[in-house]
Amino acid sequence: MSARTGLNTGARILISRLIGAKDTTGALHIAQQAFVVAAIYSSTMAAIGIIFAEVVLAFLGLQPDVVKEVLRTCASRLVQLL
Repeated sequence: MSARTGLNTGARILISRLIGAKDTTGALHIAQQAFVVAAIYSSTMAAIGIIFAEVVLAFLGLQPDVVKEVLRTCASRLVQLL
């Protein structure tokens, strides 16, 4: 989470500097790159979370039946989003 915040803050700083320098083309370019990087980062973190969800929940000490119910609920919500 903090890595994403750092990326967003850095992008905002660069965009602000370029807008202040009246370089709107450069600011648009940085904004597009920031959007792509954020999408890739978010997709990667989501995939890692989905892959290791069962391991993490078990590590937190949840009962196996609770883990299955949580995973079933998350899967149904994911399907609803699509």
